Amino acid sequence: MKKRVLTMLCALVASAMSVWADGVTFSPLQYEQLPSMQTPRRGHACFVTPAGDIVVVGGHTTDFELTTSAERLHDGAWESISINNPHDGGACVALPDGRFLICGGFGYGWGMGQSTVCDIYDPATNSFSSTGDMNTARAFCAGVATGVDNNVLVSGNWYNYDTTFELWNGSTWSSFGNKQVELNNPFMVSAGGGIVYVFGNKNNYANTLPVAVWKVDTNNKTAEEVSETGLEDYDLIHGDFFAVQTTSGEFFLLGNKEDFTHLLCFNPATAQATDLGLLPNAVPSSTNKVNYSPGIVVNESRQEAYVIGGFQNIDGTFTLVVINYNMQTKTMSAYYGEQLPCSYNYGAYTLEPATGNIIFTGGSYTEDGQANFNIVSNCISVKPYAEDTPQGSDILVYEYNETDKTATVVERQVWAQLDEYHGTMVNSYYGDIVIPEKVNGYTVTAIADFAFWKDYELGISSVVIPKTVKNIGSFAFYNCNLLRELTIPATVEYIGQQIIAGSGVQEVTIEDSDMPLTGYVISPLLDSPQLTKIYVGRDINLTNPETTYEYGPFTWSGTITDLTYGPQVTRLHNNECWSAGALQRVTFLTDKVTVLPEHAFSSCSNLVNIQLPAKLERIEDCGIFGSQVLKSVTLPATLRYLGQQGLDNPALETIYIQATTPPTTKEGCAYFDSDVLANCKLYVPNGTQEAYQTARIWNEFQHIIGMDYTGISTVGASAKVNKLHTLDGRRVENPAKGLYIMNGKKVVIK
Repeated sequence: MKKRVLTMLCALVASAMSVWADGVTFSPLQYEQLPSMQTPRRGHACFVTPAGDIVVVGGHTTDFELTTSAERLHDGAWESISINNPHDGGACVALPDGRFLICGGFGYGWGMGQSTVCDIYDPATNSFSSTGDMNTARAFCAGVATGVDNNVLVSGNWYNYDTTFELWNGSTWSSFGNKQVELNNPFMVSAGGGIVYVFGNKNNYANTLPVAVWKVDTNNKTAEEVSETGLEDYDLIHGDFFAVQTTSGEFFLLGNKEDFTHLLCFNPATAQATDLGLLPNAVPSSTNKVNYSPGIVVNESRQEAYVIGGFQNIDGTFTLVVINYNMQTKTMSAYYGEQLPCSYNYGAYTLEPATGNIIFTGGSYTEDGQANFNIVSNCISVKPYAEDTPQGSDILVYEYNETDKTATVVERQVWAQLDEYHGTMVNSYYGDIVIPEKVNGYTVTAIADFAFWKDYELGISSVVIPKTVKNIGSFAFYNCNLLRELTIPATVEYIGQQIIAGSGVQEVTIEDSDMPLTGYVISPLLDSPQLTKIYVGRDINLTNPETTYEYGPFTWSGTITDLTYGPQVTRLHNNECWSAGALQRVTFLTDKVTVLPEHAFSSCSNLVNIQLPAKLERIEDCGIFGSQVLKSVTLPATLRYLGQQGLDNPALETIYIQATTPPTTKEGCAYFDSDVLANCKLYVPNGTQEAYQTARIWNEFQHIIGMDYTGISTVGASAKVNKLHTLDGRRVENPAKGLYIMNGKKVVIK
């Protein structure tokens, strides 16, 4: 689908009611229109599953009728999900175990009555199931996970007197407390450990009350009112689907004061609120006042809070406004789009973690004074931050070499600003960094030691290294704790020690090349406390002038679980992954590696799957040794030598060996545990059983079985494979057991 970019009008229209707030920048809103829902909805729940699917539940549809339906946006299309209850104006709570609890809502059409019913959605089965009913029938209620097991606290109501809290323990409900006043849509947030804060200033008829704050201890089922919080001068904004979330232990709120909207935060440690700033109440293209309701979502990874607002245009379309509050710089940016084909008005929305976009679903528009009857089914994905990626000299500091006209990145530019709320200096830049190939006429060829390191580093989300870079210095990305992925281009010739130490990098790709990469090794080549996946696309040369001990590139790694060698790799090192205790899967996509060196995968106790090179000839001593969970291994037809304890793994149950001549072994050496020799099945090519029964070491196996391999190789089900297709040519990402085509060859997934 194509993205639309709404252009901003050049003229700034001002009036007596228009305030743009000091320091706020305005930019066009970028959005993508997604497929419309099957059913128009208002008052429904909306959430994103761990797999990235969007789910909408209940609400009411055209003519104010309840809709007992749910649907999921999966693989680009909406599909129906069976559910028994409408949950129009109910509470939706994400549970710690990945499920979602939806409770209450109106009992009848036209916003009449309330209900006690509760349902649970399980993303694993894509289905709803009923759970215990609440003690009190509720609509326009709110709920929150308490931080203890799957417990949920619910409160609030509409046109039904109620002053209690209700606690769900995973199956049943219990009521406690007395708020002295009934509340409509209270704002509820969890401080963790069973402590919940409840904010409100609307009664169950939506009449304004003085702001009240309760601290609820769900462990002991007690509630105490908190006074003198600093919220007394504000009217907390009432929104039927107000979403208050936390960051750094503080709660975001919205409050009106003297007809203007303020962004507030509440610190549970001090029970005090702070005014973070005035929100603009108009956008440059219009004099219409922005209505900031339903609320706020927080993107923890980007350290940004998004305040949702907008207004309806005369033609029935909407101007959507999203205020981006940067938690690092304490600054606001406004993104707005006119005439959107959706409504934020009583629609539902959710943050999509994979993209950082906000998904808006449904809502209504007002016509002839009625909004409840004019419901929409539209769905859009909104990007609440800048599309363009900053580059070059605006972000980075360079050192220039006049002789060869090259440049080295030596430091990341920092505009330090005072965090008035904490009394500390903070970095004013957050986001993605693309290192340019050239700057001021100089080719960027190197990244210096500690180039991206800062004491208070919080904000770098990604770094793109250009293909002109040849050297990356030691600790270059040290302490970049929001950095998740790093790609080392094929042009890089050398990397220093621990380039991602202390960072948040989880996955590294070393691009394919026939030129070796030289790396300084004193611990694992790529040492990060979060690193789990590595793709190695070329040979690695190791250097460490301070020691003569032979390290492998991933020796002693305690975090790497998945390791893939690309088609250009020709060799490995002794001790390649020795004592890599977390390593689970190894995949060779190369047929150029012919030797598995000594201790290459020795003492990898959790190695569960290894797909060996297709033309492997030798496995040296302890080549694959000491896994406690490896149950099966396939040895290629080219294997001609097995070193001492080269396959000594006590959990082995099957060995598939395709060589028609038994690989030779050393005399007088131990090879396999007695239990393996007694119980492991050794599958050999048909017609070669007698040869294996008379060959040293192999003849010790008690179960030697002939098998017709017919040129088919075997790939473990959990191995990472490239270009896996069914026999009729369809691409498969998560293959089941069976016969497939990989890189032009038949393979069997077992």
